[in-house]
Amino acid sequence: MMSGLKRLPNTLFFPTVWLADHLSMLKKFLLFLSLLSYLSKVTISFGITTFLSDDSFDTVLERVDKALYMAKEQGRNRVIDL
Repeated sequence: MMSGLKRLPNTLFFPTVWLADHLSMLKKFLLFLSLLSYLSKVTISFGITTFLSDDSFDTVLERVDKALYMAKEQGRNRVIDL
């Protein structure tokens, strides 16, 4: 299940897809419990990427921004990894 997942920079191993998926599950759990009624209108989409050795801050930001817009275009509650 965790094969092919990417690491956050400067970490031993913490896959970004795992983090995004678990944040989405947390949102669904909060909705299920109806802790805050206004959350029913909240959706979560993520754009994620990995900092590569030849990346600059700007190239990473461009990639993650592109991934986020792709996630939004594909619908609610999406995770796009570029």
